[in-house]
Amino acid sequence: MANLVFKFSWDHRPFPYNASQGKRQFMLPFASGIPNLAPNFSQVVGTAAISQGGTGATTAAGARANLGAAASGVNSDISELKGLTTPLSISQGGLGADNAQTARMNLGLGTAAVLASTTSQYDPTPGRALRVGDWGIGAEGSRVSDMVAPLNNGFFRTDDTLTNDTGNSIGPYGFFYTVPDAQWVYIQMEVIHFSLGKLPHILP
Repeated sequence: MANLVFKFSWDHRPFPYNASQGKRQFMLPFASGIPNLAPNFSQVVGTAAISQGGTGATTAAGARANLGAAASGVNSDISELKGLTTPLSISQGGLGADNAQTARMNLGLGTAAVLASTTSQYDPTPGRALRVGDWGIGAEGSRVSDMVAPLNNGFFRTDDTLTNDTGNSIGPYGFFYTVPDAQWVYIQMEVIHFSLGKLPHILP
């Protein structure tokens, strides 16, 4: 237990005036006012326990250990932060925002960041984000053996030439355009292909 040592030198013996917890006040004979004695902590003997409002230690490291406080630097024992009045900035490892929209803006993300991607190569759902290969974009097609069978519209690339039912050679770049009816019965198909240095050809 810590012991506080007070040193004083007066001509007249003082007598206690207020000795309640945390206070030491004295009355001096033949004097006006009440002097308050401030302890000189260099005179403290021992350490104050945690139960007495102290740390029970004489060093910063010992105090942190007794109080269960984290040290500076890399901490592995902090699992949650509470009571923050402002969001952590990006430089501090945060997002600098207290809502998702502002956080995305601070990270430089646009509206596409919240779009759901397509679920199949020919997903027609409005507002979906396209992936490579959707509707043929960036995908490699395959040889078309039946130009009469209905195909999904799209832009495709192939490493081989396509041949229609009349034997005309098509490829290697182009896109298919089909118009089926409600039962997917062929109504019309056009294949527009591009040859190097030539204008597009339309083959019915």
